[in-house]
Amino acid sequence: MSEAVLIIGGGPAGLAAAASLADLGVEAVLVEKEPELGGTPKKYAYSKLVPDLRPAQETLAPLVQRVQGREGLRVLTDARPTAVSGKAGDFKVRLAGPAGEEELSAGAIIVATGFEHFDARRDTKYGYGIYPDVVDIRDMERMLSEPQLKRPSDGQVPQRVGFILCVGSRDRMVGNTYCSRVCCSVCCVQAIEVKEKNPSAEVYIFYMDIRTYGLLENLYWEAQEEHGVLFVKGRVGEILPRDGQLMVKGEDTLLRGPFEVPFDLMVLASGMEPGEGTVQVAELLNLAREPNGFLAPRDSHTAPLEAAVEGVFLAGADLAPKFSDDAVAEGAGAAVRAAAFLRSRAGR
Repeated sequence: MSEAVLIIGGGPAGLAAAASLADLGVEAVLVEKEPELGGTPKKYAYSKLVPDLRPAQETLAPLVQRVQGREGLRVLTDARPTAVSGKAGDFKVRLAGPAGEEELSAGAIIVATGFEHFDARRDTKYGYGIYPDVVDIRDMERMLSEPQLKRPSDGQVPQRVGFILCVGSRDRMVGNTYCSRVCCSVCCVQAIEVKEKNPSAEVYIFYMDIRTYGLLENLYWEAQEEHGVLFVKGRVGEILPRDGQLMVKGEDTLLRGPFEVPFDLMVLASGMEPGEGTVQVAELLNLAREPNGFLAPRDSHTAPLEAAVEGVFLAGADLAPKFSDDAVAEGAGAAVRAAAFLRSRAGR
């Protein structure tokens, strides 16, 4: 029997799991497919993280530091599992990395493969990938990390910026009927950042429903009352280029009338989907997935961080859309469950 834990995924959940296992004195191996640790927030250079709006790097850096140079913790980047055999207590995992292939043993596995953003090119009415000034929230995070917000087409500061919520979420036409949970709050934050960088800018958010749930509701009111962000309940039907701007056409569902408004920059709130890594690991480990493709726990009430496969634990946005602080909490929880599992099998 191996007393090591393999953690697949080096985002917030995987980092928290690895650090917690090191704190508990449990041997672990952290495997991340990207060249750097940090997951999606690192990959797309997120600007600020909800709920406390701290710069993403300020949040990620301590998580990464907690796993570096820890005794009994091995970190492998640019690597991924390619085959898994054996069973709980004695998994055999083949890894492919920069130095070639190797096999390691693990008594338990934590899957923290995160998520990927919806590819807005799949919804052609918005012109994403065609018109350079139509961007998604990944692009916007990177753009907001710069000292000045500039639109991609000509480097000019945009004076009218629009956000469209629920792109790739709550939409049967693209196959994603679920709410991605984080997008409303993220767009409120991004809208505030736009106003902070350019107070004279006009900023609009087009929405079906606003879902800044719980303690995040203050973001919705702050955006309106303190920064003058305008919220329009309606649906955008088409975006077309016109005279160097983007003409946004749709229907205001409160006033029950059509609108046609020019914008300098449009931001699509592309939702969260199971990433390629989640799909591959689910196949390798024979993990159940719920109807939307996210990983399914053994029991959502009594075992929310355990897979139906014995010895496999789950954490983070591979289970469902969520904020990074929830992913960190789940990563730490999965580490405790994995450590307890190994110790129970060892009779301790």
